[in-house]
Amino acid sequence: MFMANPLRPPPSTLSACDPHSQRKVRQPFGGASGAAAGAAFIAVSVSGPGGAEHTPDGGGSGRGPYPAAMLTEAETLTPELETLLARAMFPHPERIRRTLEEYRSDPERHVFAWVMDGQPVSAAGLRQHGEAVEVLHLGTAAGEEGRGHARALLRALAAHLNAAPLVAETDDNAVGFYRRAGFEVTTAPPKGGRPRYLCTLTRS
Repeated sequence: MFMANPLRPPPSTLSACDPHSQRKVRQPFGGASGAAAGAAFIAVSVSGPGGAEHTPDGGGSGRGPYPAAMLTEAETLTPELETLLARAMFPHPERIRRTLEEYRSDPERHVFAWVMDGQPVSAAGLRQHGEAVEVLHLGTAAGEEGRGHARALLRALAAHLNAAPLVAETDDNAVGFYRRAGFEVTTAPPKGGRPRYLCTLTRS
C-alpha cells in the first residue's frame, strides 16, 4: 500500500498565512531529480512585525495565522545550518562530521530552519519514521536561546506535515522544553541507565 510521505507535500499545495486553510508550500524537494541528489534543505522564513516573540500559531493556542510565514527551498546544507545542527549533537568532532555527512547523503533526512531577518536561528533535522516524522536534532543559535525560535519552528513543522505526528525521543534535560511546546510525553525505555521520554505533537 502506498503511504504518502508527509515531508513531501503535493505540488498543488498553495501559499497563505493561515496554516489551517490553504497553506502555500512550493514543491519543497525539487521533484524526483532533487530527491535523487540526496537530502533536501528547507528554510521557514518569517518576516513582518512578529519578530522573535511570534510563534506560528500566534501564541501557543494551536490556532491562528502565521505572521507572514512562507516555506522556501535551499539548495545545500550551509555552514550556518551545520552549526545549528551541531549544537544539538554530542560534542565530539568526528561524530559531528559523520552525522552531518549523513544529512548530506541520506535522502530520508531533511533539514528545516527558522529564519529571522535573513539568518537561520534554529534548525531541525528530521526523518520519516513509519507514519510519523522524527526530530533527530534541534539546535538554536548561540545567544538566541529562550526566545521561542525552536518552539516556533516545531509548531510550523507540525502545521506543514500533512497531519503526520511529529515525534522526538529525549532525556531529562530537554523533556520540559517539549512539554512546553505542546508535545504529549510518555516514558520510553531507558538508555545507559538514564530515563528517556517519547514526545509526540499531533496536529488536530
